[in-house]
Amino acid sequence: MSFLWSRQIFWIKFIFQINRQKTFARGLIKQNHTCGYCGLGFIDGEDINLHHIDSNHNNWKPQNVTVLHKSCHYYIHMSKKET
Repeated sequence: MSFLWSRQIFWIKFIFQINRQKTFARGLIKQNHTCGYCGLGFIDGEDINLHHIDSNHNNWKPQNVTVLHKSCHYYIHMSKKET
């Protein structure tokens, strides 16, 4: 792998992380710091996840992404597997 290619990969990952953090922040504000599934508030230091409503991980539109408790996110995906 060339040096230039590795630098491109670095910057792609870096930009992705910045955009992901912005998406988390926007989601938390939009949802008033509550879970998009159960409606309960988040506790400082708690693991939270972004969930793509349409299951398309390339669709980062704000209306397609919701912030969930880690356990709620797990429950949603486990429920989909059972159906």
